[in-house]
Formats: sequence, C-alpha cells, structure tokens
Amino acid sequence: MVLERREPLVITRPYYLESSDCGYCHCKPKAVSPAKKTYPAETNIPPAPTHVTIGCKVEQMSCADYDDFINLGFRRLGDFLYKGDMLRGCCRMYTIRTQLAQMALSKEHRQVVNRFKRAIGEKPGGKAGHVTNARFSLASLIEAEQQSTRFCTRFEPATFSEEKFALYKRYQTVVHHDKPEKVTKALFTDFLCKSPFLDHEAEGHAAQWRELNTWVASWKAGKAAHVTRLGPTHECYYLDGKLIAVSVLDFLPSGVSSVYLIWDPDHAHLSLGTLLGVREVQMCHELNLGYYYLGYYMEDCTKMRYKKKFGGELLDVCNETFVPLEKVRPMMADDGFWVITEDGHEEDESGEESEVESGEESEVESGEGSEESEVESGEGSEVERSEVEKKSEVGSGKESEVQGVCRITNQSENANKKDGRSKDNKSGEDTAPTQQRQDCKTGCGKICCGKSKPGPEDTTESELDEGEHELTLSGLPGAWRHNIVDVSQQIYSNKETYKTAEIAEKVLGSQLGCSASELPRVLPGAIPLVQLVSWIEENALDLGLPVTVYSTRTGRLHECDLGELPPTERNHVIDFLRLFGLERTQTAIILV
Repeated sequence: MVLERREPLVITRPYYLESSDCGYCHCKPKAVSPAKKTYPAETNIPPAPTHVTIGCKVEQMSCADYDDFINLGFRRLGDFLYKGDMLRGCCRMYTIRTQLAQMALSKEHRQVVNRFKRAIGEKPGGKAGHVTNARFSLASLIEAEQQSTRFCTRFEPATFSEEKFALYKRYQTVVHHDKPEKVTKALFTDFLCKSPFLDHEAEGHAAQWRELNTWVASWKAGKAAHVTRLGPTHECYYLDGKLIAVSVLDFLPSGVSSVYLIWDPDHAHLSLGTLLGVREVQMCHELNLGYYYLGYYMEDCTKMRYKKKFGGELLDVCNETFVPLEKVRPMMADDGFWVITEDGHEEDESGEESEVESGEESEVESGEGSEESEVESGEGSEVERSEVEKKSEVGSGKESEVQGVCRITNQSENANKKDGRSKDNKSGEDTAPTQQRQDCKTGCGKICCGKSKPGPEDTTESELDEGEHELTLSGLPGAWRHNIVDVSQQIYSNKETYKTAEIAEKVLGSQLGCSASELPRVLPGAIPLVQLVSWIEENALDLGLPVTVYSTRTGRLHECDLGELPPTERNHVIDFLRLFGLERTQTAIILV
C-alpha cells in the first residue's frame, strides 16, 4: 500500500519529564480515601505527588496531524505537544469536548447572555439596552451582535501586536497576580502566537478571513454559513473600539480547540469567560465546525472543574473513545483514573432537540455559581508557566541546528519502502483504515479491554456505515454511551499486567536491539509493549522499518531502516512509535 505523500511531521523524540511543581494541584498531598485506587509496586508511582509531562517539541505539523493528536489526549502549548501520565502523575487530565446538543442551558448561562446583550445594546454613558421577556434563545445573542453599533469581533492570524500584549499583561497581573516583570513579550509570543503549523495554515488566506469575519452579519436562522478556516486564530473582541478580550483558537478538521482566553479586568462584570465559552459552542454549531474542545478536565481541580457547565464528553485514552461526562464523573471521585468497557453500544440517533434550542433550561447545580471566578480565570498562569518550563527542557540549544529541516520533503520514497504497511494496521494485513482491528492501549494484552471488536475479516464497509464504530489510532474516536463499566482497577492493579510488559520488553530487546526506554513499560494511552511483540510476530514490525531521523548532535538527516540506527536512537524511535503509531513513525522526521 502506498502511503499518501504530505508535508512531513517534524518533531523531537518523546521526553518523560517529572517535576515537583504542578500548576493545578501544586503537588500537594491529596486526601486518602477508602475508595482511592491502589496499585502494586511495579507501577512505580512516585512516593510524593509528582507532575509528569510526556512531551515533544514540534517543528512542523499540519492541522490534520494536531487533530489526530488532540483526539489521543495531547494538547499544545505553542510548539510544545504534551500529555500527562494517567497512572503516575499527580493529576488525571482528560480531554474534554462538547457541542450545542450536549450543553444544557442553565440559569447562569441565560443571565450571562442577557447581561451581555444589555451591555452591547446600550449607548456609551447612556441607558442600558432593553432585553425582552420573550422565551430565551441563544440565537438572540447573534441578533444582538448584528444590531449593536458598539460591539464587534475580528478574526485574524495568531500574531503579536502591542495592543494584544498590553491586554495580556494586564490580565495576567490583575487576574492571576503575576509579577509584571515575569509577563514578557517573549512569553506571550511563545505561548499564544507561536505555533508549528504549516505556513499556509498559520497565515490563512483572504477568503477564509472574510468568511469568518462576516458570519455574524450574514447569519440567518436555519441557514448555515460556509467556513473553510484551518489553523491558529485570534478572535479579538472590541467594545466601543477598545480591545476587551482575545480568544486564542485552533480551527481543526474535527472542531475548534480553545487554547486560552485573556480579557480586560475592567469588564469582569460581563463574565466573559462564561460568555465566550457559550458563544464559541454556538459558533461551532452555526458554522458546522464540529466539536468545541475545552482542553483538559480534572474533577478534583477547581481551576478546571468549571468546564462541566458546558456539558460534553471525556476521552478514554486507552480505548480512544469519548464518554459522556456525567457517566464517568462518579468514577473520578478521589482522583480516580478510569478505563471503560461496555456490554453493548448503540448509536445515538434520537435526534432530540438541544435544550438550548428548545428554550428549556436546567438550574445551576447547588454552589456552582461560586465557580464563576474559575471560569474567568481560565486555566491559570501557573499552569502555563509550569508547562513552559517543561518545554524549555526539550531540545534546548538545538533550534539553530534544526533550521531548514522542515523544508525537507523527499519523504515519499522512504515512506513507501515497506509496501503493505497500511495506516497503523496492527494485524499486519493490507486493509483499509476503516476496516482495521484496533487493540486497546491499556497494556492488558487483550483487545479493547477484553471486548473484541470486528477485525478486517469480520467487518464489511456497509456494516461500518450502519453505525458500528471502529477505534482507530489516527481516526476520530467513537462515542460509547451505554452500560459503561470501569475496568482500570482490574488492569492496573493486576501484577500480571506489569509482568507481561516486562517479558515483552525483553523480547523487544532481543528482536529489535532496544532497551532503556524513557517511557514506562505500562503507560495508559501508549501502544502496549505486548502489542509491539505481536507486530513482530505478524511481520508488521522489524529492523527493516523505514524511518527518518535527524541527529541534533551531528546535524545530519538519516533516511534508513530502524536496524541501521544506534541503540539509543532506536530506543527513541520505539518510544515515538508507542505514542504515535506505525504510519507516523515511517513518515515523520524525528529529531533525536
């Protein structure tokens, strides 16, 4: 099978970084509860709370690449791609996404929207605009924007400006109490402007910006607008000609990812954090953009728990599938980690109207109003700074050496050396990506936590079209909704899981000549070592695997087989393979 040629992913090898500084929990000991899960010594959980980051510095990637990564549990901070270790890290970070149909409109939402409508409808220094008592609809927010002469937004490339930096500095010092000298232009640029996306995606073109910047003015109920934007974007909010907020967004094939939000403390009364969240969920719906990704959700972190007010679903990193938030919240009690399985599943085709659209509303949970400040504060500058520090540990001092690597495009010959290795086909058979067998990533050695999914020999394309979801490494995760059971304890509290991984590691050492992996033997969300052994047995993985490695030590690019690499570099490639799969290991340029 010939792999599709595209701009190569250029990325460093993975790093496993541990720190005693966490921007979420500050690595403070958490209360011990009888319900808290316990793991054997083989898990190697640090004795004290430790922030763990699994990260790579990305020199070049496409929006399609990042769309895949975000659906594997990764996030980006500038050009730093990272995720946590669900077993050993101090915090369990779950990717959360939502859409309008999943967001139950609350009293708080209605109050925030109505307050904003009044604010943009009033005349400067004059009487507040009038809001009718008619049945509430989110569409009225768009209508209010259309009628307002004081308020507008502008979409533009994610670039630096003095105006945006001044707002960022004021936000960080007033809301997050950062020291002014710590809030630098370099930090702002690295965090909110710099990205590894392809040039044409980062810059966009005139038609894309025109589509985005006219969608509100041209909006009509029931008529979807056409938007083609992909790439990093700043949406700037103006009131009376003054910049009051900047929403940093990534437009991706499966949806819009919220990166960060900054706002003017003088307008704190408008609850801009909540307002913009609601507005962006609505934008995704009106423009058919897909899901709205809110970053990470942590049930026991007040900085992140506010996200539940937007509804949605969380990513099970082992099964690569999204699960309704309310179904798994009980499993997260006492900082719990969960992996789900189910007895059966059905596609949700009820087509029921969103509560938002129907005008129905659910009351805010008791005490949730007190979390308003959490929304306005976003994820916090401490979180930002702790990950920036991790980023600085990756590839420091090597940037000048890798300049120009991103322009290397002669990957097609190398990518096609091994005919028949289709997109992460873990059975080793030459099949279409939608017909693959997909093994779970728990490390248990079973298929999908013991629940067997149809293999390529059992599944027809028509059956897949009728609703049977496939779990694919590079595809969009499915959505499990019924009879959910947590099996994490059965897997990760079982010593056999670690014994199996240890044996598999020895086999890999003898077959591939690799050892001393930087990643743990058992890592939720990574391809299990026992799976790599299976690939070896199926002739899908061997020393002839084609790879492209750029040595930051020698400044040389090597297009070669896995077996031609020194042992250390071979270890790095296997770590990369465990995180990103066979196809990307063959087509990426890996910096080591």
